[in-house]
Amino acid sequence: MSVRLFLCLLCALALLPAPMVHAESSGDAARQRVVDYAQSIHDYTWELPEEDGVILLYNRNYYPSTSGFRIVFGAWQPFVAYGTVRGVPYSLSAYGNGRETTFADYQKLSIDQRTEIANIYNYTGYGDRVSMRYGMSCTTFITECLKQGFPDEDLPVIHGVKIFLSENVWKRHFTFGKHGKNDFDELKPADILRNETHVMLVMENDPAGERLRVMEQTPPDQAVAECENLTDVTVTLIYKDEPTTVQAKRLCMECPACLQSTTGTQERWISYEDLRLGGFMAVFIDY
Repeated sequence: MSVRLFLCLLCALALLPAPMVHAESSGDAARQRVVDYAQSIHDYTWELPEEDGVILLYNRNYYPSTSGFRIVFGAWQPFVAYGTVRGVPYSLSAYGNGRETTFADYQKLSIDQRTEIANIYNYTGYGDRVSMRYGMSCTTFITECLKQGFPDEDLPVIHGVKIFLSENVWKRHFTFGKHGKNDFDELKPADILRNETHVMLVMENDPAGERLRVMEQTPPDQAVAECENLTDVTVTLIYKDEPTTVQAKRLCMECPACLQSTTGTQERWISYEDLRLGGFMAVFIDY
């Protein structure tokens, strides 16, 4: 081959189009799957029949107790919702009662199962609580969402924050933030925040505004405390397998508080400062 022909061949090769480089890494794609899945849980809606469908919500300031065979209610009453419900109910099964389900399993429940009246539970060290029989805790929500980022791994869905944080099959994917260090500005979507009892998923970071948009599974206290048009209703609770008729408050299902937190799946902005005050630490997920 002549020198001239060789040089022409090199020029021709140089003019060939370069291989396409994908701007989105596999880690970015994994994070997007996690965020999209969390959003699908948040946006999930289903209908409760007006005539008998009721989802029972508890309030942290409401403590039922018993006097013999009679249930005694404090100043706060149970709260119920009807009609269109968004998200998945919060579960207290981590404290010993109820049935905790993943989002995938929750969608398979019948309307009868979903509208089944919650028990009145009596927890040791957590007070008396009224809660849905079926639902998800914060940890179940987080682990099911994070699993979407690791499709090739058989990672378990965990109930309980401390168990989750110490579970070896999950822990190898964590890089923990340091105590006393403000590293919230380094968090990316699909990282998480945790304190001793709660975990939240990072959906968006706004370092300039020193705030994070988070998704979490948590009790619907905002609706209970801030509903703009409560009405009185009568509901039947199941206590020790026996029906008990009690007075309750019906949420209006139309005001901002109800629309934001009727069930347990909630989305909100929270400042770095409030996170620090709440004892939260950054947890970076290695996708």
